[in-house]
Amino acid sequence: MLKRTILLFFFSILISTGYSQNNSCIDLMWIDFGPCDAFLGFGMVDGECTEISGCSMVVNGFDFGPYFHETAEACEIACAGGCMDLYGIDFGLCDMFMGFGVINGECVGITGCGPIVDSVDYGAYIHQTLEICEAVCAAHCLDMANLDFGDCTMALGVGLINGTCIAISGCSWEINGVDYQNYFFESIAECESCINTLCVVPEIINSDVLCPEIYDPVCGCDNITYNNLCEARNYGGIIHWTDGACSATGIKDITSEKISIYPNPTKGLIHLTGINKETSVFIYDFSAKLMLTKEIYNDTEIDFSTYKPGIYFIKIIDREKNNYQFKIIKTE
Repeated sequence: MLKRTILLFFFSILISTGYSQNNSCIDLMWIDFGPCDAFLGFGMVDGECTEISGCSMVVNGFDFGPYFHETAEACEIACAGGCMDLYGIDFGLCDMFMGFGVINGECVGITGCGPIVDSVDYGAYIHQTLEICEAVCAAHCLDMANLDFGDCTMALGVGLINGTCIAISGCSWEINGVDYQNYFFESIAECESCINTLCVVPEIINSDVLCPEIYDPVCGCDNITYNNLCEARNYGGIIHWTDGACSATGIKDITSEKISIYPNPTKGLIHLTGINKETSVFIYDFSAKLMLTKEIYNDTEIDFSTYKPGIYFIKIIDREKNNYQFKIIKTE
């Protein structure tokens, strides 16, 4: 038991600080899979996809199987970062080749002095190969923060801007001959499914980790301010963040909100308390699929008994646009 506790402790440190871009990629450099020579597959080790041998993918009861891949190419695609149009970002006059990223809707080679510009690290949006860039950015989840669609008031749809789904207006979906229509959604819910896929990784959530009680805030890609990075990673499953509290209004610190959900874990009914005004409730499964949308006006119950066991997320938005998010574990 002690050995297992120590292993999981180091694993929690690993996923809090290591390279992890989505729900099938974590850095396995600290995991000892045993002295056997059996080939287990390709996995991320110290930031690179490499062959891994050992006795088993299960270490002290924890199954690392989802983080292994059949080929190096599959590993590289799974462990690639997100997708953002880097048009307008000046990486400097250096000739250093940094990788491939999206410029005006197309994956191209990018050179410069480094991925950090004005204290913002764009490294997660620069990929090792053209094939990886095209595979990652084919998901139509493109952050269009740097694109100018014009001053017209024509509604273009819902799109991703600086990690947030908002309604976008402009003159056309085309900019410099590039059509961005495929990166727009018909509703906030559709767009947020895209965000959650790139943002929240349920597998790295570990509420048993004892995070330090210090206030060193980070703004998660879910637009929630967490007290520190440890809480964002282990309690929120966040893989992208920026230092400092979220600047957008209406975002509540996840540790200080008055809304409560219990019991958790649950076998069936959960109770929502602290609701005293018109509120929208959204329930997503671990893959970010929208399972339920409900309007409530006071404390209520939600029946999870028909849901499969697993991890679910509840997003609550009240009429003042305050945003709350909870993780729910559904058991047998």
